[in-house]
Amino acid sequence: CMIVYQNQNSGKKYHFWSSSSENYSIAAHLHDYTEVVYVKSGCLTVKLDSERYDVHAGEAVIVLPHRVHEYINESGNSVCGVIFSNGFVPIFFEKIGNTLPENPVYRVSDETLWTEKLKSIDRKDYLNIASFLYEALADAERNILWVEKKTGNGELIQEAINFISDNFRENITLSDLAKKLGYNEKYLSYTLHTVTNMNFRRLLSSYRINFAKELISPKNKKVSMVDAALASGFSSLASFNRNFREIE
Repeated sequence: CMIVYQNQNSGKKYHFWSSSSENYSIAAHLHDYTEVVYVKSGCLTVKLDSERYDVHAGEAVIVLPHRVHEYINESGNSVCGVIFSNGFVPIFFEKIGNTLPENPVYRVSDETLWTEKLKSIDRKDYLNIASFLYEALADAERNILWVEKKTGNGELIQEAINFISDNFRENITLSDLAKKLGYNEKYLSYTLHTVTNMNFRRLLSSYRINFAKELISPKNKKVSMVDAALASGFSSLASFNRNFREIE
């Protein structure tokens, strides 16, 4: 199935979303934000890039930005989780640096963090949110083995998506990406499509459209559609409209 780039979970400096769910499942997707899902009962299966993990009751899984992931319900589960922009917790990302979890599933030290404290969060109080997130991420950091990123398809796609995320407003091409990463253009294109089921152009357009949507939000009444399209990296309003119809 088509992997979805979640525009709604991208772009904002301070975004926090939480929910609880029974028999949770969601198709393969990726986004700019970090996600942590805690399993209260049952088992949740997670596919992260090309690996598969089972998350049992009392365990959580952390998904870092730009990772292709899918949640599967095979035997019933009850979960709760959070998705948040990285601006809330800069110290966490400074600490983990250029590492990834060897295994993103970990045993939660204090279940009340998810069963009680999460429910009491004031979503208008950013300091309250940051306090909760730092407590949750400190638990993850302590109970996960963090290892240096290794070369592989998952890491290659991570680097490709990072490049697009950093440069989507510029006139970048697949050739630019291949040169930046030091890979053959055809190999990179094949790997990108194989892992994400999206080609370079669709990924690039997704980032540009998300940025444009922020520019033309009600709070930015002075920004015209043409200005938003050009500022987002599109060559014209017609190009923006065409890509918007395809993706949205």
